[in-house]
Amino acid sequence: MEVMFRSSGNVLITLLRGDIDHHTASALRHTIDQSMKEFGCSDLVMDFSGVGFMDSAGIGMIIGRYKEANLRGGKVCVIN
Repeated sequence: MEVMFRSSGNVLITLLRGDIDHHTASALRHTIDQSMKEFGCSDLVMDFSGVGFMDSAGIGMIIGRYKEANLRGGKVCVIN
């Protein structure tokens, strides 16, 4: 799993590459949460154009980021 970040205003844009499964979802969750804090972003865009496979742990990771963003008054957008 490879993750690249960039920010635009209060939006963190996350480009994901690789597979998201129960082996990688926890680390991905932590990496995204830390980057949201470091960049000072409340909104999150997750670009899945480079993801070939995702299991239910990946779905849980997305829902968890949605809940976290919602608590901060932010939004989550899933693309590709």
